[in-house]
Amino acid sequence: MSMLLENEVSRSVAASVNENVERGGAGLCVEREDIEFHNVAPDRLRIEVTVHNRLDVASRPETMRLQFAAFGAFVPWTPLQELRVPRIRAGGSRLVSTEAMIRADGSLVAIDGRARSAARPYGAALRELERDRAVLRVIRRDKQFRSMSVWQVMERIVQEQLGDGVSVREALRQTASTDRLKLNVLNRIRSKVFFDYLGFSRSIAGVSGALGAEAHRRGDPNLGRSVHWIGNINVLIGEKDVERHMAQAFRIYPGAANRCVFFLGDKADESYGFELKGPGAGWVTNLSRLEGPWGCGYFAGGHECPGKQIQPGDWLGVEPGGQIGVEISPPGDATEGGLSIEVCRKSDKRGAVVEFDFSESAAGTGCYTVAGS
Repeated sequence: MSMLLENEVSRSVAASVNENVERGGAGLCVEREDIEFHNVAPDRLRIEVTVHNRLDVASRPETMRLQFAAFGAFVPWTPLQELRVPRIRAGGSRLVSTEAMIRADGSLVAIDGRARSAARPYGAALRELERDRAVLRVIRRDKQFRSMSVWQVMERIVQEQLGDGVSVREALRQTASTDRLKLNVLNRIRSKVFFDYLGFSRSIAGVSGALGAEAHRRGDPNLGRSVHWIGNINVLIGEKDVERHMAQAFRIYPGAANRCVFFLGDKADESYGFELKGPGAGWVTNLSRLEGPWGCGYFAGGHECPGKQIQPGDWLGVEPGGQIGVEISPPGDATEGGLSIEVCRKSDKRGAVVEFDFSESAAGTGCYTVAGS
Protein backbone atom coordinates (compact mmCIF):
# COMPACT_ATOMS: atom_id res chain seq x y z
CA MET A 1 0.00 0.00 0.00
CA SER A 2 1.47 3.32 -1.01
CA MET A 3 0.39 5.97 1.49
CA LEU A 4 -0.20 9.56 0.33
CA LEU A 5 -1.16 12.48 2.51
CA GLU A 6 -3.39 15.41 1.73
CA ASN A 7 -1.57 18.20 -0.09
CA GLU A 8 -1.17 20.40 2.98
CA VAL A 9 0.67 17.69 4.89
CA SER A 10 2.81 16.64 1.93
CA ARG A 11 3.98 20.18 1.20
CA SER A 12 4.85 20.88 4.82
CA VAL A 13 6.86 17.66 5.14
CA ALA A 14 8.82 18.40 1.98
CA ALA A 15 9.60 21.93 3.14
CA SER A 16 10.83 20.77 6.55
CA VAL A 17 12.82 17.83 5.21
CA ASN A 18 14.81 20.06 2.86
CA GLU A 19 15.55 22.65 5.55
CA ASN A 20 19.27 23.49 5.76
CA VAL A 21 21.60 24.98 8.32
CA GLU A 22 22.08 28.50 6.99
CA ARG A 23 21.29 31.04 9.70
CA GLY A 24 23.70 31.65 12.53
CA GLY A 25 26.42 29.70 10.73
CA ALA A 26 27.50 32.53 8.41
CA GLY A 27 26.30 30.78 5.24
CA LEU A 28 27.22 27.25 6.31
CA CYS A 29 24.88 24.56 5.06
CA VAL A 30 24.30 20.91 5.99
CA GLU A 31 21.64 18.80 4.30
CA ARG A 32 20.17 15.57 5.61
CA GLU A 33 22.12 13.43 3.14
CA ASP A 34 25.36 15.10 4.31
CA ILE A 35 25.08 13.29 7.65
CA GLU A 36 26.44 9.74 7.56
CA PHE A 37 27.24 7.29 10.33
CA HIS A 38 28.33 3.65 10.41
CA ASN A 39 30.09 1.22 12.70
CA VAL A 40 33.83 0.72 12.39
CA ALA A 41 33.82 -1.76 15.28
CA PRO A 42 31.04 -3.44 17.29
CA ASP A 43 31.22 -0.71 19.95
CA ARG A 44 32.46 2.23 17.89
CA LEU A 45 30.47 4.56 15.60
CA ARG A 46 31.95 6.89 13.01
CA ILE A 47 29.98 10.07 12.27
CA GLU A 48 30.74 12.16 9.18
CA VAL A 49 29.18 15.52 8.33
CA THR A 50 29.89 17.42 5.11
CA VAL A 51 29.55 21.17 5.69
CA HIS A 52 29.19 23.53 2.71
CA ASN A 53 29.83 27.25 2.47
CA ARG A 54 27.23 28.70 0.09
CA LEU A 55 28.54 32.28 0.32
CA ASP A 56 30.91 34.14 -2.00
CA VAL A 57 33.32 34.78 0.85
CA ALA A 58 35.18 32.49 3.21
CA SER A 59 33.33 31.46 6.36
CA ARG A 60 34.61 31.97 9.87
CA PRO A 61 35.23 28.99 12.19
CA GLU A 62 32.04 27.76 13.82
CA THR A 63 30.98 25.31 16.50
CA MET A 64 29.04 22.20 15.51
CA ARG A 65 26.99 20.43 18.16
CA LEU A 66 26.05 16.77 17.81
CA GLN A 67 23.12 15.05 19.51
CA PHE A 68 21.77 11.51 19.36
CA ALA A 69 18.45 9.81 20.02
CA ALA A 70 16.70 6.46 19.74
CA PHE A 71 15.58 5.51 16.24
CA GLY A 72 12.41 7.33 15.25
CA ALA A 73 10.91 10.78 14.80
CA PHE A 74 10.38 13.61 17.31
CA VAL A 75 12.07 11.76 20.16
CA PRO A 76 14.14 13.46 22.89
CA TRP A 77 17.74 14.35 22.03
CA THR A 78 20.82 13.75 24.18
CA PRO A 79 23.94 15.95 23.75
CA LEU A 80 26.93 14.03 22.39
CA GLN A 81 29.78 16.31 21.40
CA GLU A 82 30.93 19.73 20.23
CA LEU A 83 33.21 19.90 17.21
CA ARG A 84 35.02 22.74 15.50
CA VAL A 85 34.13 23.55 11.89
CA PRO A 86 37.25 25.21 10.44
CA ARG A 87 37.26 28.12 8.03
CA ILE A 88 35.78 27.11 4.66
CA ARG A 89 36.64 29.00 1.50
CA ALA A 90 33.90 30.47 -0.68
CA GLY A 91 31.96 27.70 -2.43
CA GLY A 92 33.97 25.02 -0.65
CA SER A 93 33.15 22.22 1.73
CA ARG A 94 34.74 20.34 4.59
CA LEU A 95 34.20 16.88 5.96
CA VAL A 96 34.02 17.01 9.75
CA SER A 97 34.15 13.63 11.45
CA THR A 98 34.40 12.02 14.84
CA GLU A 99 33.92 8.66 16.52
CA ALA A 100 31.78 7.71 19.52
CA MET A 101 31.60 4.65 21.75
CA ILE A 102 28.38 2.62 21.72
CA ARG A 103 27.23 1.48 25.15
CA ALA A 104 25.48 -1.85 25.75
CA ASP A 105 22.09 -0.09 25.85
CA GLY A 106 22.68 1.54 22.45
CA SER A 107 23.41 5.04 23.77
CA LEU A 108 26.50 6.95 22.62
CA VAL A 109 29.36 8.59 24.49
CA ALA A 110 31.96 10.91 22.94
CA ILE A 111 35.56 9.72 22.76
CA ASP A 112 37.08 13.18 22.35
CA GLY A 113 36.12 16.63 21.15
CA ARG A 114 38.42 16.91 18.18
CA ALA A 115 37.23 17.30 14.61
CA ARG A 116 39.09 15.86 11.66
CA SER A 117 38.40 17.77 8.47
CA ALA A 118 39.63 18.04 4.90
CA ALA A 119 39.19 21.00 2.59
CA ARG A 120 37.77 20.18 -0.83
CA PRO A 121 36.53 22.19 -3.81
CA TYR A 122 32.74 22.08 -3.75
CA GLY A 123 31.93 20.18 -6.97
CA ALA A 124 34.88 17.79 -6.82
CA ALA A 125 34.23 17.18 -3.12
CA LEU A 126 30.74 15.87 -3.68
CA ARG A 127 31.79 13.61 -6.56
CA GLU A 128 34.73 12.21 -4.62
CA LEU A 129 32.69 11.69 -1.47
CA GLU A 130 29.85 10.00 -3.33
CA ARG A 131 32.29 7.64 -5.07
CA ASP A 132 33.78 6.58 -1.73
CA ARG A 133 30.32 6.08 -0.26
CA ALA A 134 29.22 4.01 -3.25
CA VAL A 135 32.25 1.72 -2.97
CA LEU A 136 31.63 1.29 0.74
CA ARG A 137 27.95 0.43 0.20
CA VAL A 138 28.83 -2.18 -2.41
CA ILE A 139 31.40 -3.87 -0.21
CA ARG A 140 29.14 -3.82 2.87
CA ARG A 141 26.34 -5.59 1.01
CA ASP A 142 28.43 -8.08 -0.93
CA LYS A 143 27.67 -11.68 0.05
CA GLN A 144 31.21 -12.74 -0.88
CA PHE A 145 32.88 -10.08 1.24
CA ARG A 146 32.73 -12.04 4.48
CA SER A 147 34.44 -15.06 2.87
CA MET A 148 37.29 -13.04 1.34
CA SER A 149 40.76 -12.83 2.82
CA VAL A 150 42.10 -9.45 3.88
CA TRP A 151 44.45 -9.48 0.88
CA GLN A 152 41.51 -10.15 -1.47
CA VAL A 153 39.64 -7.26 0.13
CA MET A 154 42.62 -4.96 -0.49
CA GLU A 155 42.92 -6.13 -4.09
CA ARG A 156 39.24 -5.51 -4.73
CA ILE A 157 39.39 -2.00 -3.31
CA VAL A 158 42.36 -1.15 -5.50
CA GLN A 159 40.58 -2.46 -8.61
CA GLU A 160 37.38 -0.56 -7.84
CA GLN A 161 39.19 2.71 -7.23
CA LEU A 162 42.05 2.57 -9.72
CA GLY A 163 40.85 0.06 -12.32
CA ASP A 164 41.61 -3.53 -13.22
CA GLY A 165 45.20 -4.61 -13.76
CA VAL A 166 46.65 -2.52 -10.92
CA SER A 167 48.31 -4.56 -8.18
CA VAL A 168 47.98 -3.67 -4.51
CA ARG A 169 51.72 -3.26 -4.02
CA GLU A 170 52.03 -1.06 -7.11
CA ALA A 171 49.12 1.14 -6.03
CA LEU A 172 50.44 1.58 -2.51
CA ARG A 173 53.75 2.78 -3.95
CA GLN A 174 52.08 5.47 -6.03
CA THR A 175 52.70 8.73 -4.22
CA ALA A 176 49.61 10.55 -5.56
CA SER A 177 47.12 7.98 -4.29
CA THR A 178 48.95 6.52 -1.32
CA ASP A 179 47.27 8.38 1.55
CA ARG A 180 43.68 7.99 0.33
CA LEU A 181 44.17 4.39 -0.72
CA LYS A 182 45.84 3.36 2.53
CA LEU A 183 43.04 4.99 4.52
CA ASN A 184 40.36 3.18 2.51
CA VAL A 185 42.20 -0.14 2.74
CA LEU A 186 42.57 0.18 6.50
CA ASN A 187 38.89 1.09 6.92
CA ARG A 188 37.78 -1.90 4.86
CA ILE A 189 40.11 -4.23 6.78
CA ARG A 190 38.61 -2.98 10.04
CA SER A 191 35.16 -3.66 8.59
CA LYS A 192 36.31 -7.11 7.48
CA VAL A 193 37.48 -7.97 10.99
CA PHE A 194 34.24 -6.51 12.37
CA PHE A 195 32.05 -8.70 10.14
CA ASP A 196 34.12 -11.79 10.97
CA TYR A 197 33.67 -11.07 14.68
CA LEU A 198 29.91 -10.74 14.30
CA GLY A 199 29.68 -13.93 12.27
CA PHE A 200 31.56 -15.82 14.96
CA SER A 201 29.48 -14.37 17.82
CA ARG A 202 26.22 -15.26 16.05
CA SER A 203 27.41 -18.79 15.30
CA ILE A 204 27.80 -19.50 19.02
CA ALA A 205 24.85 -17.44 20.30
CA GLY A 206 22.23 -18.23 17.64
CA VAL A 207 20.86 -15.88 15.00
CA SER A 208 17.94 -14.63 17.12
CA GLY A 209 19.34 -15.48 20.53
CA ALA A 210 20.86 -13.25 23.16
CA LEU A 211 20.96 -10.02 21.16
CA GLY A 212 17.28 -10.05 20.28
CA ALA A 213 16.21 -11.02 23.81
CA GLU A 214 18.41 -8.33 25.31
CA ALA A 215 16.82 -5.76 23.02
CA HIS A 216 13.35 -6.47 24.41
CA ARG A 217 14.58 -6.37 27.98
CA ARG A 218 16.11 -2.96 27.37
CA GLY A 219 13.05 -1.62 25.58
CA ASP A 220 14.65 -0.96 22.17
CA PRO A 221 13.35 -3.44 19.58
CA ASN A 222 16.17 -2.55 17.16
CA LEU A 223 19.10 -3.20 19.49
CA GLY A 224 21.41 -5.89 18.13
CA ARG A 225 19.52 -6.51 14.90
CA SER A 226 22.08 -4.88 12.59
CA VAL A 227 25.85 -4.67 12.51
CA HIS A 228 25.41 -0.90 12.34
CA TRP A 229 24.07 1.37 15.06
CA ILE A 230 20.42 2.25 14.42
CA GLY A 231 19.37 5.68 15.62
CA ASN A 232 19.22 9.43 15.06
CA ILE A 233 21.99 12.02 14.75
CA ASN A 234 21.24 15.74 14.98
CA VAL A 235 23.68 18.40 13.73
CA LEU A 236 23.38 21.98 15.00
CA ILE A 237 25.31 24.96 13.66
CA GLY A 238 24.14 28.28 14.98
CA GLU A 239 20.37 28.32 15.42
CA LYS A 240 19.43 25.66 12.86
CA ASP A 241 19.54 21.89 13.07
CA VAL A 242 19.47 19.03 10.57
CA GLU A 243 18.61 15.47 11.56
CA ARG A 244 19.17 12.03 10.09
CA HIS A 245 17.19 9.04 11.35
CA MET A 246 18.67 5.90 9.82
CA ALA A 247 18.57 2.11 9.90
CA GLN A 248 21.18 1.19 7.32
CA ALA A 249 22.13 -2.17 5.85
CA PHE A 250 19.03 -3.63 7.54
CA ARG A 251 18.33 -7.20 6.48
CA ILE A 252 15.04 -8.10 4.76
CA TYR A 253 13.60 -11.48 3.82
CA PRO A 254 12.09 -11.42 0.29
CA GLY A 255 8.73 -13.12 -0.15
CA ALA A 256 7.87 -12.75 3.56
CA ALA A 257 6.16 -10.16 5.73
CA ASN A 258 8.98 -8.18 7.37
CA ARG A 259 8.42 -6.12 10.50
CA CYS A 260 10.39 -3.33 12.13
CA VAL A 261 9.64 -0.61 14.68
CA PHE A 262 10.51 3.03 15.31
CA PHE A 263 9.74 5.43 18.16
CA LEU A 264 7.54 8.50 17.73
CA GLY A 265 6.60 11.50 19.82
CA ASP A 266 7.87 13.77 22.55
CA LYS A 267 4.74 15.86 23.24
CA ALA A 268 1.39 15.04 24.81
CA ASP A 269 -1.79 15.52 22.75
CA GLU A 270 0.13 15.60 19.47
CA SER A 271 -0.88 14.21 16.07
CA TYR A 272 1.24 13.12 13.12
CA GLY A 273 0.80 12.48 9.40
CA PHE A 274 2.76 9.95 7.34
CA GLU A 275 3.93 9.55 3.75
CA LEU A 276 5.96 6.72 2.21
CA LYS A 277 8.69 7.32 -0.37
CA GLY A 278 11.63 5.50 -1.92
CA PRO A 279 11.91 2.23 -3.88
CA GLY A 280 10.42 0.24 -1.01
CA ALA A 281 7.26 2.36 -1.03
CA GLY A 282 6.04 0.28 -3.97
CA TRP A 283 6.10 -2.89 -1.88
CA VAL A 284 3.01 -3.82 0.13
CA THR A 285 3.50 -1.74 3.27
CA ASN A 286 1.36 -1.10 6.35
CA LEU A 287 1.94 1.17 9.33
CA SER A 288 0.27 0.78 12.70
CA ARG A 289 0.40 2.42 16.12
CA LEU A 290 1.42 -0.20 18.67
CA GLU A 291 -0.48 -0.01 21.93
CA GLY A 292 -0.15 -1.44 25.40
CA PRO A 293 2.94 -2.68 27.26
CA TRP A 294 3.11 -5.83 25.13
CA GLY A 295 2.24 -4.30 21.76
CA CYS A 296 5.78 -4.25 20.44
CA GLY A 297 6.49 -7.78 21.66
CA TYR A 298 3.42 -9.18 19.95
CA PHE A 299 4.19 -7.27 16.76
CA ALA A 300 7.83 -8.40 16.65
CA GLY A 301 6.73 -11.96 17.37
CA GLY A 302 4.60 -12.00 14.23
CA HIS A 303 1.24 -11.91 16.04
CA GLU A 304 -1.76 -9.67 15.68
CA CYS A 305 -1.48 -7.02 18.34
CA PRO A 306 -3.53 -4.20 19.85
CA GLY A 307 -3.10 -1.05 17.81
CA LYS A 308 -4.51 1.24 15.19
CA GLN A 309 -3.86 0.85 11.48
CA ILE A 310 -2.63 4.09 9.93
CA GLN A 311 -4.71 5.10 6.93
CA PRO A 312 -3.59 7.42 4.11
CA GLY A 313 -4.28 11.08 4.93
CA ASP A 314 -4.87 10.42 8.63
CA TRP A 315 -3.63 12.61 11.45
CA LEU A 316 -2.72 10.04 14.12
CA GLY A 317 -2.59 10.89 17.82
CA VAL A 318 0.51 9.41 19.51
CA GLU A 319 1.56 9.88 23.10
CA PRO A 320 5.23 10.57 23.97
CA GLY A 321 7.43 7.53 23.47
CA GLY A 322 4.94 5.78 21.21
CA GLN A 323 5.95 3.05 18.80
CA ILE A 324 5.06 2.68 15.14
CA GLY A 325 5.09 -0.77 13.58
CA VAL A 326 6.15 -1.13 9.94
CA GLU A 327 5.18 -4.26 8.01
CA ILE A 328 6.65 -4.47 4.54
CA SER A 329 6.44 -7.38 2.09
CA PRO A 330 9.15 -7.29 -0.58
CA PRO A 331 8.61 -9.57 -3.60
CA GLY A 332 10.47 -12.87 -3.78
CA ASP A 333 13.08 -11.52 -6.22
CA ALA A 334 13.89 -8.36 -4.25
CA THR A 335 17.49 -7.91 -3.15
CA GLU A 336 17.52 -4.37 -1.75
CA GLY A 337 15.38 -1.28 -1.40
CA GLY A 338 15.05 1.93 0.55
CA LEU A 339 12.01 3.15 2.43
CA SER A 340 11.63 6.72 3.70
CA ILE A 341 8.76 7.47 6.05
CA GLU A 342 8.13 11.21 6.12
CA VAL A 343 6.46 12.19 9.37
CA CYS A 344 4.76 15.57 9.80
CA ARG A 345 3.91 16.97 13.24
CA LYS A 346 0.53 18.70 13.05
CA SER A 347 1.08 21.43 15.65
CA ASP A 348 3.96 23.14 13.84
CA LYS A 349 4.06 21.31 10.46
CA ARG A 350 7.65 20.28 11.14
CA GLY A 351 8.82 17.22 9.22
CA ALA A 352 11.22 14.37 9.94
CA VAL A 353 12.29 11.44 7.75
CA VAL A 354 12.76 7.92 9.12
CA GLU A 355 14.96 5.97 6.68
CA PHE A 356 15.36 2.23 6.18
CA ASP A 357 18.13 0.91 3.93
CA PHE A 358 17.05 -2.69 3.27
CA SER A 359 19.29 -5.42 1.85
CA GLU A 360 18.78 -9.17 1.53
CA SER A 361 22.49 -9.81 2.06
CA ALA A 362 23.03 -7.46 5.01
CA ALA A 363 24.72 -8.92 8.07
CA GLY A 364 22.60 -9.21 11.21
CA THR A 365 19.12 -10.55 11.86
CA GLY A 366 17.42 -7.38 10.59
CA CYS A 367 13.64 -7.43 10.29
CA TYR A 368 11.34 -9.59 12.34
CA THR A 369 9.29 -11.93 10.15
CA VAL A 370 5.77 -13.30 10.31
CA ALA A 371 5.66 -17.10 10.42
CA GLY A 372 3.95 -18.65 7.41
CA SER A 373 4.07 -15.47 5.32
